[in-house]
Amino acid sequence: MRFAWLAFGVALLGCEHGKGGGLGGDDCADLSLFECRTTDGCQPDVCSGCFCDLTYRGCIPSSAVPSPCPALGCPGAECCGTEAECTGGASCAAPGSSLGCGACDPSPGDCVDDSECTGGSICEPVQCSCDGQHQCVPGCVTTTACTTEGTVCDVSTSRCEPTPCREDAACPPSFVCDGSTCARKPCADDVDCDGFCVVGRCFAGARGECRLPVP
Repeated sequence: MRFAWLAFGVALLGCEHGKGGGLGGDDCADLSLFECRTTDGCQPDVCSGCFCDLTYRGCIPSSAVPSPCPALGCPGAECCGTEAECTGGASCAAPGSSLGCGACDPSPGDCVDDSECTGGSICEPVQCSCDGQHQCVPGCVTTTACTTEGTVCDVSTSRCEPTPCREDAACPPSFVCDGSTCARKPCADDVDCDGFCVVGRCFAGARGECRLPVP
């Protein structure tokens, strides 16, 4: 009877040791992208999208072979994290950045400042204007109208402004509290981000795109 209990104890000890000793699937599972990158024996399973967007499918052991990514069915862009990764005169554009301007827009403006706009509209520059014209456009009413990540609606001005903060926890992923507002976290490499490092700043779900100057 004593031998049976001793054998049971040794088996139980062996199970617990196997659970915590050495990195296997269970040790890597449920880790964030940042944790996965910085944990020995683990590797991130990431798939690329059509426009340099990336999907983190989970953390797997370094010895594992990731399952194939699904077929995109679309042409893939040339993606980048630094200017050095782009060739042929292209530059690395951060996710969400403007596509740039070709021929300028000759449209006349209709305002100089917000006081000339009505109905909650604000006076904003005409994109690619030939002469720096401004026009009245709808302002924000709630933060859901703010399409730039890391901004909230200032209802007093009807404009989307950087999110106010006192600590990093008040900011969205890939942002830190810089003074009193949220700003993208500086980085030198992907390992500095819980996402991806693009031209020195962290982005949650995409790399940059190599773009040629607009003719």
